[in-house]
Amino acid sequence: MYIRRPLCVFSLLFVLILATIMSINGSTGTQEADTTRIEGRVIIVNGTIRRIENKNNKTVVHIKNTSKTNDLLSKYILIYFPEDYEMNRQLHIGQDISVRGRFEKWDRAYNRGQFDMRGYYTLKHYGGVLYDPDVIGKSASYNRLTDTLYRIKCRTMLVYGKYLDDRYSGIVKALVLAERADIDRELKEQFKNAGISHILALSGLHIVTMGFMLYSFIRRLGGSGITAAPVSTVIVVLYCIMTGMPTSAVRALIMYLLSMVALVVGRTPDMRTSAAIAAVIMLVINPDYLYDAAFLLSFSAVLGIGLVYPSVRSIVMYLLNKDRIIQLHRSDKRTVRMVMAVLRALLFSASIQLATMPVTMWFYYQIPTYGIFVNIVVIPLTGVLLLGSIATGVFGYAALRYLQGSSYVFDLITRLCACITSLILKLYDSLTSGVCRLPGGLIITGRPKLWQIFVYYALLITVTAGGYILVGKERRLVRKAGKKRVGISDGHGRQAGTVTVNAARLIALCVAGTVILFARTGPEFELSSLYVGQGQCFVMHGRDIPTIMYDCGSTDIKEAAGYNVVPFLKFCGLDRIDTVFISHLDTDHVSGLMEMLDTKLLGISVGRIVIPDGEEQMTSDNYRLLTEAAADRGVPVYRMKKGETVRWRYLSAECLSPDGGGMYEDMNDASLVLGIDYNGCFRALFTGDIGLDTEDRILGTGLQSYDWVQIPHHGSRNGANERFIKSAVGSMAVISAGRNNQYGHPHKETLDMLNKNADIHTYITSQCGETDIKIEQRGGSVKGIISTFLDQTAL
Repeated sequence: MYIRRPLCVFSLLFVLILATIMSINGSTGTQEADTTRIEGRVIIVNGTIRRIENKNNKTVVHIKNTSKTNDLLSKYILIYFPEDYEMNRQLHIGQDISVRGRFEKWDRAYNRGQFDMRGYYTLKHYGGVLYDPDVIGKSASYNRLTDTLYRIKCRTMLVYGKYLDDRYSGIVKALVLAERADIDRELKEQFKNAGISHILALSGLHIVTMGFMLYSFIRRLGGSGITAAPVSTVIVVLYCIMTGMPTSAVRALIMYLLSMVALVVGRTPDMRTSAAIAAVIMLVINPDYLYDAAFLLSFSAVLGIGLVYPSVRSIVMYLLNKDRIIQLHRSDKRTVRMVMAVLRALLFSASIQLATMPVTMWFYYQIPTYGIFVNIVVIPLTGVLLLGSIATGVFGYAALRYLQGSSYVFDLITRLCACITSLILKLYDSLTSGVCRLPGGLIITGRPKLWQIFVYYALLITVTAGGYILVGKERRLVRKAGKKRVGISDGHGRQAGTVTVNAARLIALCVAGTVILFARTGPEFELSSLYVGQGQCFVMHGRDIPTIMYDCGSTDIKEAAGYNVVPFLKFCGLDRIDTVFISHLDTDHVSGLMEMLDTKLLGISVGRIVIPDGEEQMTSDNYRLLTEAAADRGVPVYRMKKGETVRWRYLSAECLSPDGGGMYEDMNDASLVLGIDYNGCFRALFTGDIGLDTEDRILGTGLQSYDWVQIPHHGSRNGANERFIKSAVGSMAVISAGRNNQYGHPHKETLDMLNKNADIHTYITSQCGETDIKIEQRGGSVKGIISTFLDQTAL
């Protein structure tokens, strides 16, 4: 089959070789100038505007060929202009500008699973971002074509904002114009958890489909193929330029161009060959596309449609009696034909899932359980949704721009198209909302290992190739027998039986690959200190222990749970926190937990919450908010005081403070101090925000040394005294604090006390990011591995 597609074979081999090399050597990187010395400084940047966006109440300008005083700064840079900046209307694509502003790099990821904004933009050759900008010079000339397309895009976005509900207009903007900034976040999570996140992006498949529809329309009007191909190609190219050339659009454009060339020269377009060549072209331009989720999902979905689906369909037909299935497809009963069509759609959706599953698990750490079934309804309606959305934009644009008050035809047509679009989106909304409420709707898989992905794809390729081999064998039997087809009842029972057995073996091989991909071997015991800005969050989990969290909050990172904590939990394959201990109810210790309770779509459940006993906590507004949110989710809230212990099989948590009874001056001193013992081989101490007086009380009880200690109050000078550090800290001290926080945590006095003891290793989350300690017991010995997000050492 593929011997007749040499370009496809060559392209796939190229991609496999490049993927293997880059998996060993890592990213090719971008040879940009060192910008460390200018971070945080006001500089003047020169460049050419290549793209303009409007998002989050800002005008985001992308400039290329950027330089600073004649030195190349980077290939691209972003400039964030305030929405009300007086010169925004005077900026045009293709214009040369000079801008003065404060240069910054994007924040990097500090925890496993967290989205790496700096890495994302670095792979796309962006050097940094300019804040508080002021244009000090600009050219009069600009690219009128691309700028006009941008203005059309902006007006079309206004159309969607006028004719569609705010909840749905963002989806239509993303689907048609590749503008994702206005997508409702709750709806975005809902669609993602239900397995239809492809609706939230411009689809390359739809671009190709619309291009072919335009080509056919021109042919029906009497145009020749030589005329229809370039005309439709020009329109598709202009549309892709208007959308800003996202990854899916680039892939679709290359595939469409190749298809048009094939039609002009009298050849039949082949999706598999076109997709393979498109992948090679894009990877030659930028090999780091292999690290881009959009690129990998886009091409794996195409391969699922063009390569996996035909093979899997053949395998299933041979397994279930091909003759009988064909008879059912041709049945006179409409109900039977509808059922077969649904099953065929289910198989189509499953084939895409098989091809994209490793990519989804690698980047998002979860699989929507019911996604295959939901897409049976969603995919057939997506074409109608796209046509309705485009019609709304076109007629609405005409209504806003050309309506002079004498005719309401355009306006009425726009409202009709918008009504159809809204009805489909409301159906999607209701469907996904119901699916998300079903039990087990989301499988938190964690990130698989690279070897698991390679083995899975090797087995999937084997299964796919096996399906085509079965088809070839049948054709040979047909030619040998001189019949149209060979089936169970054609007198070739032995051959048909062999084909059925081979089909069953291929299915078993596919199941084995899936089992390998999902297999996880977690640590025996792991304690992770997460970076959440100015706040703290600690997570304990392991093979034979429950998942326990101590504190979860931040004051300087908005939605810290959604962006920092939950991605870490999903990365580790954790979908439930059995017990959450809250030291006290200050916002920087509890806001993340309340976010997880309020936002069900995050996909993490909570078993129970334990707070310190005492009146100090109940006077807080956060106490009321927390208990109300917990009650809404059916999560019990318990109180704990000194002397009480929670025990599990290999783990115990003993409360060392507070005493209860309202004897403390503030909530900090009444923090829940927790001593953790894991199987007698590792001890950890959590101290919340206790002050010096509470430390002295705890020391008076004969406090023993702990292997791991959370330094109180983010390393404040009032949070730990030298006697407490000497008595409590054994070998590892962790301080949770935000970068450049307003309190100056951790204070120099605290660090000096810790540094006096050479046996104490101090880790600060603002410098190290996530800090982990893993405990493994082997042959009577205990091994501890301490690692940070940026470095790793074994002790």
